[in-house]
Amino acid sequence: AYATAPALLYVAVLMASGLKLIEWDDVTEAAPAVVTALMMPLTFSIANGIALGFVTYAILKALSGRWSDLNPSVVIKKAIRTVPDWPKPGVAFRDITTVLQDRTAFRKLIDAFVHRYHGHDIDAVAAVDARGFIIGSALAYELNASLVLIRKKGKLPFDTLVEDYELEYGTASVELHKDAFKRGDNVVL
Repeated sequence: AYATAPALLYVAVLMASGLKLIEWDDVTEAAPAVVTALMMPLTFSIANGIALGFVTYAILKALSGRWSDLNPSVVIKKAIRTVPDWPKPGVAFRDITTVLQDRTAFRKLIDAFVHRYHGHDIDAVAAVDARGFIIGSALAYELNASLVLIRKKGKLPFDTLVEDYELEYGTASVELHKDAFKRGDNVVL
């Protein structure tokens, strides 16, 4: 078992560093895997070694002031850019392009929705134009559901249902095809 520890240590460090050159901060990322690899022979159990690795990870995150990195909501909120006074004065626009550019935040966002709705027999994901298309398509794929596009008025070519709504800076309308859903479908909007 001790002969495998150096190999496991090497793999753990590579995995923790994202298969790139290791930076000083990566030490806290690699430590749990290193502890796991080294402690497995001593604990006589893979499960005990892995559990010890997770405990080490949580302790190092807390001590390094990065405990919030474990909370998906915090990671996602940090990644959203707020643009003041856009598109008009007094409006604080929440720009999610920064979430999409941050692969960790984007994965945590999609995973949060997938975990929330997995096992609920979702038939369709209805995604609102246009940012919703990005998140909705990934979610529909992961849930093995259909994707229904809710578009801005005048963009769909078939019989539609229209809904008007108010924004902070005006009014708008969205529509979807009348045949987008079947009676009894479970839909995530």
